[in-house]
Amino acid sequence: GFVGASASTRTEPRLDGRSPSDLSDDDVDMLLCSHNVLFPLSQTEEEIQTLRQVLLAKEKYASDVRRQLGLSPLSTMKQNLSRGWQDVQSSAPYVRTRDNLSHAGQVTSAALSNVGVAFTRRLAEMR
Repeated sequence: GFVGASASTRTEPRLDGRSPSDLSDDDVDMLLCSHNVLFPLSQTEEEIQTLRQVLLAKEKYASDVRRQLGLSPLSTMKQNLSRGWQDVQSSAPYVRTRDNLSHAGQVTSAALSNVGVAFTRRLAEMR
């Protein structure tokens, strides 16, 4: 039975992991009529409401602190994006790709320079 259940000839209904739709009509009747169930239920609902109020107050306080510190949602998003970009830039794949592209650029530049020198020589020879 339930904690604090009265000693009676009826057995108290128990969910035992069953969904409410699995309960018999007698179990549902006992749940609805039993003060032992309704009191903890209303007490739990009151506790939930109190916790919601406390959470709302804490969220408001945190929002006020962020505002006083100049931490707007936009500045927080900018910080997150900046931090994320720094993480990307320091990642091994990014560093490898950056270095490979830099090397490819240097090789291409050298090749174009050589083509330019050869072209200039050809033009000088043609005169």
